[in-house]
Amino acid sequence: MIAKTIRAAGLSGALAAGLALAAVPAEAAGTARTLTCAGADGLFTIASRYVERTKKTGVRRQFKAEFEVDHAVAGFGVGRTVVFEVADVVVARRALKRQADGSLAAEVQFDDERGALPATFPAIAKGTTVEAVVGGRTVLACALR
Repeated sequence: MIAKTIRAAGLSGALAAGLALAAVPAEAAGTARTLTCAGADGLFTIASRYVERTKKTGVRRQFKAEFEVDHAVAGFGVGRTVVFEVADVVVARRALKRQADGSLAAEVQFDDERGALPATFPAIAKGTTVEAVVGGRTVLACALR
């Protein structure tokens, strides 16, 4: 299921804050390109941000994706693995962790300045899909815009 609209309503504070930062126009950062997406269906939320900055020393790429599960969803518990896929390529596997509000969340974050993105990390463009996969099925996805 792919969220077709970016909605901040109903997202946790951390997800909403991440989206607020992502809302800064790319022009404000000089030669930066920022793509974001978010989706929610009442039980699950997903948010992602990709930033590409051109610098004198090359291109810096940053990627972040967060997946959150409501308090009590059957089949989801602490330690359950979430597979993050970008353009149908697995980029990370992370375990769900309990949050202060009782929800569960998993997050992946990459930054070229803190280490290379995975060798299999795909090229990113408008419309690239970010998915949270649990137990072999896509739980929620959004398209970067």
